[in-house]
Order: sequence, then C-alpha cells, then structure tokens
Amino acid sequence: MMTFDILMNTDKCAEIIRQVRWVTGLLCPRCKSHTTREVGTRSDGIRQYYCNSCRREFSDITDTIFEGSYLFKAHCFPYSLVKDQIDSYTTKDQVVA
Repeated sequence: MMTFDILMNTDKCAEIIRQVRWVTGLLCPRCKSHTTREVGTRSDGIRQYYCNSCRREFSDITDTIFEGSYLFKAHCFPYSLVKDQIDSYTTKDQVVA
C-alpha cells in the first residue's frame, strides 16, 4: 500500500502513470508507432517524447485526463488509488505463459 508522502510526490506519481500507460512499451498516441525517443522531463516528472514517424511531440499524459491540467499533483492521489486497484487484479499468478 502506498503512503501519503509518496502520493504527493509528483515524480513518484509520474512514474506510476508511466508504469500503467506504457505497459506494452512506449507508443505514439497519434500514429501508434514505436519509433519514439525521449526529449526531456518536465519539472513535475512527466517525460516528453518525439515520434520519428509522424514527427509529433507527446508526453506521458497526452490523451489522458491529466492533459492540460495545472493541478497534476491534486489529481495524482485518486489516480494512484486506481493504480492499486489495477495491481490487485494483475498478479503474477494470473499470467499465462
């Protein structure tokens, strides 16, 4: 279970979002290409990327409820709780080889 200190740390929240969003690998939300590269990290921990295929920039929160939000830290707490729920349904025992 996560503690309140971790939930209020935007870097940790950004890492949780990356773990949930990019489970199958980094993918351009526009053209669905895997030919992407990281171009930087914002002060709140959100990483920014560049797609070599469509030549667009995107971030960890592009096309999510957090896009365009100046209150990322305030939204991170409920999202982290959802992440805990996702983890409880995806245990190692459920993975089929």
